[in-house]
Amino acid sequence: MDESLSNENVCVTCKSVLYGEYCHNCGEKVISDKDFTLKNLFEQAFDAIAHIDSKLLKSFACLIFKPGQLSLASVRGNRKTFMKPFQIFIITNMLFFIFLTNVDVFRIPSGWWISHPDYLGFSVSTRVNEIKTSKKITMAEFATLYDFKSNTLAKGFVIILIPVISLIMAVLNIKKKLQIGKHLIFATHFFSFALFFILLWTELVRLIPSAVFSNLFWSLPILLILLTHLTISIKNFYNDKWLWSIAKGIIALVLIFVAIDLYRSGISILALNLIA
Repeated sequence: MDESLSNENVCVTCKSVLYGEYCHNCGEKVISDKDFTLKNLFEQAFDAIAHIDSKLLKSFACLIFKPGQLSLASVRGNRKTFMKPFQIFIITNMLFFIFLTNVDVFRIPSGWWISHPDYLGFSVSTRVNEIKTSKKITMAEFATLYDFKSNTLAKGFVIILIPVISLIMAVLNIKKKLQIGKHLIFATHFFSFALFFILLWTELVRLIPSAVFSNLFWSLPILLILLTHLTISIKNFYNDKWLWSIAKGIIALVLIFVAIDLYRSGISILALNLIA
């Protein structure tokens, strides 16, 4: 670089020579005094909010109504129209745990532990009694303590399920020879949809009279919708025929539920050990 160039002629980020309003090397905008006028700052704020709202609506509309297409857009490089996969996951994850704090999808509730003395060779009753004795607490106090700890852990580690789902998809589509990152994008979008739909369906079910409600009434639609969405997503993203897409969808969903069940057990046992 020519040492005679002033700081005004070089990019503040990468120090490249400037030719115009944006750096040709890193895309940094050249700042001038007009960028700090109130009018310009209000315009920037309005554009930023409108842009976020637009991307948010487009991303969730595509996620819900066009299975697999959002993942295709991401791997093809169309990233300005939609939010990034992990941003979508963060939003759905936050909404899920804000509104469904007490729903036991990713952990085993205290009531189940207390009524089952043994689980997978793990002596639950013995461990619970040890905790009660050492902390000198009642069963009700133990339940409150455990539910808080297990719920906190379930929120914090649920992201682990995304690479697990991506690994499942990579194995089922091994002949496609895709980079693991593409499977990871697919898994992030599907898991985000799953969280969003479970949240939506649970809130709708709460409006139904308790006399009509049953676990089957809650879980069967979730199973069918997730299977349908996953099958169509596989068809669109992996470009499979319908028969293969259905077969892969069934196998993948079974393995995903197994992974979630193992996750619930791991989180719950970890919570018991941490409050001991």
